[in-house]
Amino acid sequence: MKLLIEPIFDQKQKILDNVSIYSPDKEVRDRLHAVKYDYAEAQYIRDNTYAEFNDRDLISQIDDDERAFNSYIPAPSEDPNDSWRANVVKPVTRAKSISIAANVTAAVLYPNVIAQNQNSELDRDAAMVMKDLVEFSLDSSQYEKTFVNAVIGAMYSPAVFIEDGFAEVYRTIKELTANGYTEKEILDDIFSGFQNLIVPCEDMFIGNVYEPDLQKQPFLIKRRIIDFTEAQLKYGHLEDFEYVTPGIRVFYADEQDMFYERYEEGLRNRLVEEVTYYNRLADLEIVIVNGVMVHGDPNRPMQRTDKKYPFVHFGFEPFNDRFFYKKSLVAKIAPEQSVIDVLYGLAIDSAMLQTMPPGVTYGNEEVDSPIVVPGKVTTFMEGTTYTPLNVGANMNFAMTMLEAMEESISMNSASNLTGGGTPRGANTAFEVATIQENAMKVLGLFGKMVKFMVEEFGDLRIGSILQFMTVAEGLETTGETSVLRFREILVPDRMVDGKKTARKISFKKQKFASEEEALMRSYELLSQEKALDMTLAEVNPTLFRTLKYKTKVEADMLFSQSESIRKALNLEAYDRAIANPVIAQDPTAVKEVTRHFLLNNYVPGDEDKYLPEEKQKQPMMAQAGQPQGTGMTDKILNRQGANPTAL
Repeated sequence: MKLLIEPIFDQKQKILDNVSIYSPDKEVRDRLHAVKYDYAEAQYIRDNTYAEFNDRDLISQIDDDERAFNSYIPAPSEDPNDSWRANVVKPVTRAKSISIAANVTAAVLYPNVIAQNQNSELDRDAAMVMKDLVEFSLDSSQYEKTFVNAVIGAMYSPAVFIEDGFAEVYRTIKELTANGYTEKEILDDIFSGFQNLIVPCEDMFIGNVYEPDLQKQPFLIKRRIIDFTEAQLKYGHLEDFEYVTPGIRVFYADEQDMFYERYEEGLRNRLVEEVTYYNRLADLEIVIVNGVMVHGDPNRPMQRTDKKYPFVHFGFEPFNDRFFYKKSLVAKIAPEQSVIDVLYGLAIDSAMLQTMPPGVTYGNEEVDSPIVVPGKVTTFMEGTTYTPLNVGANMNFAMTMLEAMEESISMNSASNLTGGGTPRGANTAFEVATIQENAMKVLGLFGKMVKFMVEEFGDLRIGSILQFMTVAEGLETTGETSVLRFREILVPDRMVDGKKTARKISFKKQKFASEEEALMRSYELLSQEKALDMTLAEVNPTLFRTLKYKTKVEADMLFSQSESIRKALNLEAYDRAIANPVIAQDPTAVKEVTRHFLLNNYVPGDEDKYLPEEKQKQPMMAQAGQPQGTGMTDKILNRQGANPTAL
């Protein structure tokens, strides 16, 4: 199914399609013509063959890789002389792919945040708040599922695209009443909020195949087939959406300067094609549904305030430093997999021949294959004999070759240890940990690819947070005054000073007249923290948006020690530390050893529930001049001037 279709002509070059009632102005037509021109360039890139794909085009490469990942078995031969042969595939490729994906996704990778002010000074308080907001938004948009699916996609796809978006979609519901129901418009929870979507490689069109940086692409075109009801939720409020009909595609004929429509069987009277055209240099984001520019504005700017493409892309490993697409794991081990399939089939064929060998008859009687039936008695004419053929084969050679090919695949991907295999000759936890560490080094390059992806996606999510979470939702009237109403975010299960607690982040556009006033507000927050049993952070959204943020991820976090090995090492450290007389004589040291090396293995964040409380000391507030507490209560003061302001 093509993205932009051309009219159908008869022998006299007369258009056979129906004329559409959709007839926008010249400016819209010119924009559609420009989008059509860029699409033609993107289609040429897609249809062209490349040496990186073994002189195949992109779609052929995608199809071959997906078949190999799914252990696709072709239809058996219809030739009776070959139909007996084994038609099998040994799923080594899929096993290796799932093994690597399982190891990489054992711990979901979240981006860490670094914040700087205008003087290039680190702001740890703002970084902590932004990190909480990033993780909160990722958790609310099913980031864990996206991360797992993206890693699995890198196993078989030349590129995995992840989209960062934010939407507010409203729908009409029927609310039951005593007299029946009344209609009410509500915010749809499914289609609203932060969105991180995986876009299939075949649904993304690029403008330059030799530009590896996605943000430097001249344009991007994203295509989706969605249900008409979803399109109504997203675009039904727009004036030009009335020209959108499920199953009917509208297209523009340049030479005739007319719009025509055609029925598409693939859309089945209920689907529509959603096309989004992005051009970062021209600052354009055009949405076309079934050929209709639903927003009606041919100069509609990109909706992100940072003016970035809302996508990141990555793959298993790069071809080189100039090609946009990546080499998937499936494509990397395809040569060995093809040899394994041949040898595996030959081994099965040989075993079948040795178990039920063919035979020959000598004499005047013809004997067919049905004589080889258990319990069947066959009478031969005098002088007729049956002799089985000797089909002995060197199975050891075939099995040796199979092992060599599988070892080659392990060298190019990951060892059997990463898939749960047992190492030979390793008995101690230290030996197993050492072997596991060496096995993970093979995945180091892919770990860096995942690291780059998480960092780039984190940067996009920070842009969305600054654009949508730090702005006022409306006016809140209190008495005779009205103030802007900002969001309040409750982030559960945060680790603060080794304890698991909740943190409440409030955006408030407030200024303090003096340092004393800011200090009093800090004491108030400290008192509220103790009452609510959570940490509180008040953030000035204007100042918060002026800071510069950058995400950082360590690739080593992907391949940390297994949980069982970590527990074993911690328990070993606990036993030795408790037996150490220097530590055993200090109750505080014993408590900390118990917290970190024993209880942290089983109840991380809740260790204090099982430890005796220490005697509380009176805080020396008068000498320190600062409130004694946790969280953000002692960090909200602006340290840049005499008129402090909340962060």
